[in-house]
Amino acid sequence: MIGALRAIPRARSFGLVLRACLALALPTLAACAGTADVELVPASSQVLHGPAKARGALVWSHGINPAGGSEARLAPTAAFVARFAEDGWDVFRFNRERKAEEPQRTAAALVHYVNQLKRRGYVRVVLAGQSAGGWISLMAAGQSLDVDLVIANAPAYYGTLLDGGNLYFRMNASVLYYHLEHITRGRIIVAYFADDPFDPGGRARATDQILRADGVEHLVIDDPPGLRGHIAGSSIAFAWRYADCLVAIADGAPMPPAGACSRDASPAFRQTVRR
Repeated sequence: MIGALRAIPRARSFGLVLRACLALALPTLAACAGTADVELVPASSQVLHGPAKARGALVWSHGINPAGGSEARLAPTAAFVARFAEDGWDVFRFNRERKAEEPQRTAAALVHYVNQLKRRGYVRVVLAGQSAGGWISLMAAGQSLDVDLVIANAPAYYGTLLDGGNLYFRMNASVLYYHLEHITRGRIIVAYFADDPFDPGGRARATDQILRADGVEHLVIDDPPGLRGHIAGSSIAFAWRYADCLVAIADGAPMPPAGACSRDASPAFRQTVRR
């Protein structure tokens, strides 16, 4: 839980956090300031509209890059997220340090921020994420009634087949299904891509079956042509093809059938994004 984390704001991002808290009109900075481990900050230099004027709040969660390299919290926000800002959404990043990442605690912290956003008056709260960020967004949707939509691109948490052996690798399917089964409301969009080393295979069909059985409105984007690899959902190509449809769904448009969300699916696509 947030209370268990160290309440020491990171100095270089304190100003951004402060602006977010002022925009949210939170009663105390401590409720929003973030910690040395996690923080909620504006995703760009956009001027936040605040809950009374924004179409909603979107929280982007990055991956964790557990094998090494630079902190994933420094990676750019997915390209499609900019379309939400253009549409009048307040867009935030849920930043976490790799060394402190643990799915249960991270999901609980995300739920805390979601509840704060809803209590401050945001009509809709969308969680979007890549890899581990998509994973914890789905976990949060199973723990909070305040999540209206999840956009999870290439959700994964447990490494590749080469990283941890067959059983460990396949937890990216089995444990994912466990979290999906706990989602009972809201709308869910999950995208899977070819040549993703974190994907055990078969997850698109299983995701559809689980969410359909639970009566959860959903869309599964499965192996879209021309988009390959684990980070395809963060690309400009993905944004060009899907961003308008994703924004329309977040704004309340009917969930399109599989294959109709892409710009390539015209005229079905035009019908989806019409408001």
